[in-house]
Amino acid sequence: MQQKLKELAPARSKLIALSRDGRLYAIAASKALQAKRNDRNEQSWLSYIFGTNPGVDFFELKAQGGLKRGEKWTGVSVGTNHLLAVTSTGRSFSLPLSPQANSHRQLGTRQEFSPPPGDIPAEADPRFWPTLTEIPSLTGIQIAQVATSDRSSFVRTPNGRVLGFGANEVGQIGLGSNAAVEIVQVPVEIVLAKGYPGGTTLSCLDIKAGGSTTFFTVERSAPGKAGSFIDLLACGSGISGSLGNGLWSSANGTPSRVKT
Repeated sequence: MQQKLKELAPARSKLIALSRDGRLYAIAASKALQAKRNDRNEQSWLSYIFGTNPGVDFFELKAQGGLKRGEKWTGVSVGTNHLLAVTSTGRSFSLPLSPQANSHRQLGTRQEFSPPPGDIPAEADPRFWPTLTEIPSLTGIQIAQVATSDRSSFVRTPNGRVLGFGANEVGQIGLGSNAAVEIVQVPVEIVLAKGYPGGTTLSCLDIKAGGSTTFFTVERSAPGKAGSFIDLLACGSGISGSLGNGLWSSANGTPSRVKT
């Protein structure tokens, strides 16, 4: 039955699973929590995904107000304490995974969270926060992809535009070397063509992020030149050479081409 899973995203002490039929689940990673499972209806859903007798505790995550008819989850990305997800209609949602989930406004909301009562740490409890909230400032904007790093968030539109929000203390959002703001509180468009000659057209194809470093795969074309080219851009923390720009820089706030 494993073929019913589409994507897995590890979080702190829990695992997020996206099924092929568009459902989202939070699964406890702790054996102690797995042993406490007692909801047979939820177990039957997990058996449907993983096979009979999965032996783990889990919880299905829902959208606030529910999804529209025929709408389903198509993508998910998990940061240290937060989660972003996108639906088949291009709506983007966020979910806290611990009380620290919105420390840098990486949820795209102004929500604050308190530790839950009881002896189960929030970051380990799949039921800590059961409902995803649509990101208000992105309502009406169709999203094709969501991506997260430690405390930052990114979304990509079908036409290759990228917006970012959350922590930016080492330039991981990619707003440029002159953007010294450490917290980007609302989604802001990232201009990926800053390091290219004027007239160059860039379209983002993919985003990958982790820690405090962000990578953008882009397709570029120049006026008067036939064809297009694929580049990999990087920004944020450059410690140990992770930016790939051949410089001894510890950080870079402008998405720059990885040379090789």
